[in-house]
Amino acid sequence: MTKKSTKLRIALIDHEKRKVERIAKNIGEQDYGKINTRKLAEVCEMIPITLNIKNATRERLLEMVIERLRPTTSAEFPDMVFVDINLGPPSSTGEDRAANRGINLALDLRRALPHTPVGLYTGFHLSSLDKVRISMMSFAAILENISDLAEGQEDVMLTGDQWLEVFEEILKIAGEQASQLPSFLNFSGGPEPLWAVGNPLSRSLGLLRAAPKLVAHTLAHLPNKPEIEMTQLSGGFSGSFLIRADVSGGDAAFVVKIDEDPSKLSKELKGYQIIESRVRQKYYLPVSGSYREEPFKLSDNWWGAFAMAYEFDAKPLIEQSLSGTELCELYRALWDECLFSLYGDTQSMPTVVGEFLPQEFVEIAKKGWNSLSRYKEKYKVIDPHGIDAINEMIDQLGRIDGTDILKKSINVPWVEHVHGDLNCRNILYEKDKRLFRVLDFPHVGPPNCLAIDFAKAEAELVLLMLDWSSGDDCDFQRLKAWKDLTTQLSSEFVLPSRNFGDAELDRTFEAISEIRKMFRDRANSNGEVELSYRLCLFSRIMKYLNYSDLTIAKRYLAFVWAAQLSSVLDAAGTLP
Repeated sequence: MTKKSTKLRIALIDHEKRKVERIAKNIGEQDYGKINTRKLAEVCEMIPITLNIKNATRERLLEMVIERLRPTTSAEFPDMVFVDINLGPPSSTGEDRAANRGINLALDLRRALPHTPVGLYTGFHLSSLDKVRISMMSFAAILENISDLAEGQEDVMLTGDQWLEVFEEILKIAGEQASQLPSFLNFSGGPEPLWAVGNPLSRSLGLLRAAPKLVAHTLAHLPNKPEIEMTQLSGGFSGSFLIRADVSGGDAAFVVKIDEDPSKLSKELKGYQIIESRVRQKYYLPVSGSYREEPFKLSDNWWGAFAMAYEFDAKPLIEQSLSGTELCELYRALWDECLFSLYGDTQSMPTVVGEFLPQEFVEIAKKGWNSLSRYKEKYKVIDPHGIDAINEMIDQLGRIDGTDILKKSINVPWVEHVHGDLNCRNILYEKDKRLFRVLDFPHVGPPNCLAIDFAKAEAELVLLMLDWSSGDDCDFQRLKAWKDLTTQLSSEFVLPSRNFGDAELDRTFEAISEIRKMFRDRANSNGEVELSYRLCLFSRIMKYLNYSDLTIAKRYLAFVWAAQLSSVLDAAGTLP
């Protein structure tokens, strides 16, 4: 992006408005230039940013800063960012310690803005321990006791010339470090891909900057170096993004899978080898270009991508407005035409309950429940009796360790392979042509319980897709209606015909009824069909209890649903 100003722009991030504004003002008013004296503010724009950190999670703090640093797609980025180490009043220990909040925010910003130098400052002298810790983190600069540097005694305070020298040295070193990584050099194989109007949809500044380079390299095999326009199909879920890349002239289109963690893409490409040997190509997007074995990476452990050929105009399922009948038709085709050929034959296989109830679920449940405590006044009014059931479920999980429950043997319907992550972003669908493609294969591999993909699809329909398109998935007032749905899903395995009188509930219930019917037909009495499905569904829901991609209201619903299922599993003798 061409800069609209020749000034260096330096952002200072703090929780104290007066302090950060005073420091920014004092630095800007330092004299600059030894002959023709001016103020530093004429060449450096100091940008004070104040955060309201009350009740803000680590993830939310990062979101707030990103929104303030670049509030619109046309706004300029700061040239560098400094974060107050002591972000907030002194408090407890661990992650809630003020110094840890500031350091963690700076680390998160450095990951989100890979090309922007990020430093720390403090109004105090650092302890010996903090000096050692921070020295290992390789920030752009550490401005210790900044009050003295900006407004202290003459023998300590930096002049405008010295401040400018510091800022320019930071940028110089950052530029040298970037140039040492070949992947950070400008792509020279043709014009750099450009974002379509209104894109990207995500607030991730890392994606905004990394995507053009990633797309260019993964499509470097194309002849004649065409112009490429990028459109975000979906993403932001756990650092994973789907980008549609349209080649000029309409000759071809591609989907580029991008992830902040390249190791995830490496696993997915290995899964492709299994998919290619078992599923007809028309049901998945084939990998295209040079990066078929390993993804292209911006660095060893940050930002990777690979490209897939894109044959038609489809969108992720979560973006679709489909009726219950249309969802049923899609799911039938998905399993009958694609996934059943991946699975292979079904057989009964002995396993133990512990395969479905790993001990980390206890900590996941406790951590997730604690994170919801500040919303208690909301949900206890709407669901006054649900809290006791949830607490009992968490207590039950805590009592499992050391019992024979985890060793209890059950027979489950077993298949050679499953997809493993059949979520509503990994199914592309074109409604008009009734065509679908499946994505994302990092968990394809060893034999697995048949219920895994079916339970994942059911959980996603309720916890992500239900009311997602309207935005009502944030509304605690919808909890009573949602609970009516999960009560029915938990109490009965073979679902009867039912009309809730609510369009969202009705379409979701109809689709889940069809999913369970296909599972029962494929399981065909191999093993304890109903119990294995419920265990697998409970296991899936447990993984959502602390899942940041869910709204707060849906996270509470996940606890409600898990508690309902735990009661059923308790009656079946699979919980203590």
